[in-house]
Amino acid sequence: MDTALYTPSPATPQQRWPLRRLGWVAEAIVPDPLGVQSAWQQALTRVGITVVPVSPRPGARWWPAALRRPWRLRGLPRAHWPWLGAAREMAAILRAEKVDSLLLGGDAQSVWLGRALHRELGIPCLWWARTGLASPPADGQVLCDSFYAQAHWLAAGGVPAAVLVPPAIDLLRHDWQPPRARSGAFRLMAVGPLVAASGHATLLEAMAKLVKAAYPLQLLLIGDGPLAGELKSRADQLNLSSRIEWLPSAPAAALRTRLRGVDALVEPALLPGSGEALLVGMAQGLPCVATRIGAVPERLREGVDGLLVPPADADSLAHAIARLVDSPEFALALSCTARRHMEERHEASRVAVQWADWLKAGQVACADRA
Repeated sequence: MDTALYTPSPATPQQRWPLRRLGWVAEAIVPDPLGVQSAWQQALTRVGITVVPVSPRPGARWWPAALRRPWRLRGLPRAHWPWLGAAREMAAILRAEKVDSLLLGGDAQSVWLGRALHRELGIPCLWWARTGLASPPADGQVLCDSFYAQAHWLAAGGVPAAVLVPPAIDLLRHDWQPPRARSGAFRLMAVGPLVAASGHATLLEAMAKLVKAAYPLQLLLIGDGPLAGELKSRADQLNLSSRIEWLPSAPAAALRTRLRGVDALVEPALLPGSGEALLVGMAQGLPCVATRIGAVPERLREGVDGLLVPPADADSLAHAIARLVDSPEFALALSCTARRHMEERHEASRVAVQWADWLKAGQVACADRA
């Protein structure tokens, strides 16, 4: 099936892995006005997706024409689109390449684009929504990756036609390892941008409470952001500076390596996010503590796959971390069930089959309505 994938931002791993397993997204053609690959383009290259940059041309709408020639020369029936400026040029490309369907993200721009292309080409448009669509489309099929996203979409006025397919993780890249034998400090890890919504301030408060109670903790905090200085100052005030290692954002491969050297992953976010780090941690056998927000309770079951705490609650977060430190047996049990849960529900090959069924059913449904 020739399916064009469009998102206004880089495709997430949850999108890339099942589609790559199906052989539907092999290359990415991207406009490159700076002449250098961005970090996410480099990430695509590292996982085996060829990136074909296009030289910039003058004008705000230069790039659809610039894309047409290299796409045709390379004989590509499918592509990942990072953004789009005009539906008319996109329609011409899709018509020339005889694309069967169009898969879009759930943002407002994608919804508008899908409506325009569906009217002009009559091809099925299908939407992938992680937190619900910005505005529900009148036609088309919607795939949600959680009950949370599905409820969000229905609340926005969408018809109850959303299909539920969980996010995917490529377990071939993540070897399960039991919690390491601890000979010193209990090492925590948190991953995320240094912004208020990540909840790092709450994590520092929780850690300070545990250190005061003589828990031997260390924290590896990976991320960049505008609150870096403020968080480091707060760590100084709490006498935690010697216990925290600050590292910039890292590629997925480096993140996997770092995860193997810690005892638990903590996700203290205050607002829903992609949950990618949480899935990776569970896949690799790390006991995980996360806040009960968004779709997190669907990924991590309280007391079964990990521990859930209310957002912005330092006392509850400290108590959950203490449970892992105090009971290695409990931490091991969480590790085993989390990996099994990833294998049964989120493994990329299983999810790819669900994506394929959804895309094919969506094409039929859209064709029936046409």
